[in-house]
Amino acid sequence: MQSKSKLWYIGAMFRNVAGQKQDFEQYHQIGVEAFGYDNIDIELEHILMQYDFFSSLHLTPYIELKINTAGSEEEFSCFRQALRDYYQPFLPFFEEPWLARLKDKPEQLLSVPHKLLDIVNKKAPQLSEFLSETSAARFRQLLESLNRLKIPYSVTPELYPVNNYCHTLFEWRTTHPDSHDELLCRGGRYDASASHLLDKPVAVSGFAFMLDPIIFLIRKCHKQLLRQNATDVVLIPENTRAAGHALIVGRRLRTLFPQFTIKNDCSGMRISTCRKNAERNGSRFIIVVPSENDKELELTDKDNGMIQFVNENAMIGVLGHSVNG
Repeated sequence: MQSKSKLWYIGAMFRNVAGQKQDFEQYHQIGVEAFGYDNIDIELEHILMQYDFFSSLHLTPYIELKINTAGSEEEFSCFRQALRDYYQPFLPFFEEPWLARLKDKPEQLLSVPHKLLDIVNKKAPQLSEFLSETSAARFRQLLESLNRLKIPYSVTPELYPVNNYCHTLFEWRTTHPDSHDELLCRGGRYDASASHLLDKPVAVSGFAFMLDPIIFLIRKCHKQLLRQNATDVVLIPENTRAAGHALIVGRRLRTLFPQFTIKNDCSGMRISTCRKNAERNGSRFIIVVPSENDKELELTDKDNGMIQFVNENAMIGVLGHSVNG
């Protein structure tokens, strides 16, 4: 790997089902990682990339960027140890799961909903108390840059690293009532974790889009963006003799309009049934193809309800106008 590298990946992942070590569930994500960049510029590039991605899907009204800093590896380690020391007098009252968290990730106890912890946590150490001026200034600079980029965010002190992040960490979550607070994207900087893994100092920043909840949110907010069964153009042969001609027309249209989804109806059903099926699937253009080349085609545009009888070249002109207009 080069000293400075920007990588991405997409694919299926697997994780343990909660509470069932033998069972795995599949999920899908797009990941981005940058190696060798140690300043906030790469983090800003990633966050801007995420914001533009969600904007292109028209999801920004339904999501929120939550951001925090964990400080350096040493600073966060000191914070964790301070929490362990603080909780020591209360250990006789702790439940078994709390003791496990206390050992590995004591900061998780700060968000456990329990009357005892609600009282105890009021005076618990805060992460901000352990940040050096260098770490605090780094985070302020990042937030000022986000302000200049006009990317809205919420500083979330209770956002702690799920993995071994240092300095910047962030999550994009939904605000939509049907999928409230669902995680859509997570990332940040993880220099220390990568350095331990590679056995040499390295600066790494990255993130992952969680595709399954993102698609679910699109379905809730913008159903028209995921017309999975829809086709732009459906070609219906007028009769069995027209089937071959319809295939030729379809092939020509696919060459001229590669951006369209074009389907030849080969069901052999009546024209009225084929037309209903095309409408049910959300098709915009429905074309009935005659058996003779010199006869006009019937072209229906479902967007404006117009039905025209045109020759093949005129039909191509109508489709081309829909692309450009």
